[in-house]
Amino acid sequence: MKELELTWARVLCVWWLIVWRAGLGGVIMAFALAFFIGELGGRLGLPFQTVQLIGTLIAWLAILAWGIVVVRMAIEKKYGEFRLAFISKN
Repeated sequence: MKELELTWARVLCVWWLIVWRAGLGGVIMAFALAFFIGELGGRLGLPFQTVQLIGTLIAWLAILAWGIVVVRMAIEKKYGEFRLAFISKN
């Protein structure tokens, strides 16, 4: 297995995949969760501040989890001339 030089172009390929997938997925997930939790909190008659706090916390946790999924996607993806791999130091 030939090790390639770490160039800024290769770093940018990986970075861009992480940024746009995490950003787009995070925004979609945050809006969907905020709507769902807001709707549920309204139906249950909870105060707005409580619903807002719960929604914010759940959205942040979901976005963090999504970020981990996106990093895994970046590691598994086959880029034009390379792919990422974990190689044992031994």
